[in-house]
Amino acid sequence: MHRIHIVGISPRTGTTLLAECMRNCFEIGLAEPHEVSLNRIRWCRSIYLTKKPDDVRYVGMRLAVDPRLSVICMVRDPRDTIMSRHGSRPDDYYVHLGRWKRHNAYVRRLRDHPRFVLVRYEDFVADPDGVQAVLVARIPCLERTRPFSGFHRGTQVSGDASLALGGVRPIGAGSVARWRSDLPRLRGQIAEHGGIDDELIEHGYENDTSWREGLDGLAGPAALVSQPPKRLGRHVVRAWVTRPLAAGLCCACSVLGIPVG
Repeated sequence: MHRIHIVGISPRTGTTLLAECMRNCFEIGLAEPHEVSLNRIRWCRSIYLTKKPDDVRYVGMRLAVDPRLSVICMVRDPRDTIMSRHGSRPDDYYVHLGRWKRHNAYVRRLRDHPRFVLVRYEDFVADPDGVQAVLVARIPCLERTRPFSGFHRGTQVSGDASLALGGVRPIGAGSVARWRSDLPRLRGQIAEHGGIDDELIEHGYENDTSWREGLDGLAGPAALVSQPPKRLGRHVVRAWVTRPLAAGLCCACSVLGIPVG
């Protein structure tokens, strides 16, 4: 069995779309219907496909000990990511800039690992078949059944996936560079969470800092809109104690061939 796990630099980076494309366009032995943690292990004869964006924080340890694991990480322009909305909360922004910036530190450490495949959302929606070819080259066990560009034809997705995608439709680049239409939101997020010049250059979204000219010229107060804070106690315990312990246990089980779940 080979495990392929899809993560993202943050939510709203195209992980659901990529997972559905892979499930419908590659020979996949077992695919979870929506989000499942890397800590869960199920067994099949070929490829087990899962995805959970936030697991980018934990995949480094698993990659170090499990040669049967490949990780695909979606990256999206942070300026567009913070503009995205989800079908479960259509009237609110879904993610804030601080989350993207924190998770970029994990991506930076893993990007040169041979089984960590970085995919830019913008490249994916502009040339889905080209990205599909890259995945085949990087993960040789993949066998294509149809092109990513034909993903929408006759495809059935779960209710959760449909909600995240806003329905099944042809892959297109219509959501790229939407940040230009809501500069107050972007300006407010930068004021709250810090600048992103280095990150934009690092991932090839900008060559310099000239993009800020229109942003700096905005008049009036910046709009500060972000997700409401979570309960600190449970969040901290899960992030720093429960999940790392579970990840370590699952790493050992995977290496030893012990079925879990």
